[in-house]
Amino acid sequence: MRPVVNQIGSVTYRASQLVHHFLLPTLSAIDSLVLKPAELARAIPLVEVGPGAVLLSVDIDSLYTNIPHGAGLGALAWHLREVWGTRQRLLRASILGLTFRILRGNVFTFNGAAYQQLSGTAMGSPMAVCYANVYVHWVEQTYLHRDLQRNLHLYLNYRFVDDILLCVRVMETHSTSLSTRGATIKVCKLHLRNMYGVLGFD
Repeated sequence: MRPVVNQIGSVTYRASQLVHHFLLPTLSAIDSLVLKPAELARAIPLVEVGPGAVLLSVDIDSLYTNIPHGAGLGALAWHLREVWGTRQRLLRASILGLTFRILRGNVFTFNGAAYQQLSGTAMGSPMAVCYANVYVHWVEQTYLHRDLQRNLHLYLNYRFVDDILLCVRVMETHSTSLSTRGATIKVCKLHLRNMYGVLGFD
């Protein structure tokens, strides 16, 4: 079950708004991220590619509800260190503490029964989109790029939340799925033919 519950007025709503307020500006540090689908068409330039270039689409299954709390909080701590360095230590600790309480306080009712969400973030929470973007950025940097660098040459990398668009040159046989702690990434080959010269997108 993946419920989407309006959290306005819930005990964690104001705290989630505060976390969103501080996290949103930090997303500008993620070069591959586009915040609106229409931005993707404008962001993708014409890319010079060589023989063996392949366009890949990467998707994470049920992202919001499948982010393990430990991995998500670890990704958030890593991201804030990357963006702020050694500055803002008190604010960083406060954001991490609030986020932990928000994640543990996702409670809702359905058909007269009360439920607590034990994994992931509530999709109706104000901080959910920023939190998910930070987690996927960590997955990209920690797993995806590391694995790609072994076998592929990366020409292009853009992302909208959990949908990642890559253009790579295949160096050798490469697995079409990557497993991380708590996230399964499916890699779908959109174009198996070689693309040479200028790669354009309609």
